[in-house]
Amino acid sequence: MDVPGVTVIGAGPVGLIAAFRLARAGRKVTIIARRLPAADDPPRVDAAPAALLALLVELGIHPASVGAIEVFTRRFAAWSSGVPALIDGPATVHLERPALDVALLGALRRFDHVAIEIRRWLPARDGACTGAIIDASGRAAVTATRRIRPDRPWAARTFW
Repeated sequence: MDVPGVTVIGAGPVGLIAAFRLARAGRKVTIIARRLPAADDPPRVDAAPAALLALLVELGIHPASVGAIEVFTRRFAAWSSGVPALIDGPATVHLERPALDVALLGALRRFDHVAIEIRRWLPARDGACTGAIIDASGRAAVTATRRIRPDRPWAARTFW
């Protein structure tokens, strides 16, 4: 029985984690991206939910390898005045990008029993998309016939 393939649009953390999960389930994955993450991309730090640490370990990525060394529950914020106040909030970790993207791409490339193609053009233009499409590009989908949104979407903030 032939397992249908899945096209993932976007090679950021969400797209690479989705592709990893699909590949581990034995699905053929095609990743569509303008470019792939590279170790020499400009560095930046993202704040992500602390629950991401468990997912990284599950994917075989040591959190310290992507800069996740400490969990933070307090942060400075200046919402009502110009003077920052220390406030409590959800547990977050700081991650180094592109180290996270490169580690996820490396974890994905460990699957030698699954065909993973990385293309730099859109499937709608060349007719290459034959199965489900996961849009992890971060842009709003305006042509989808059905959009499924999570109740609590994963979010990250970038610090330059």
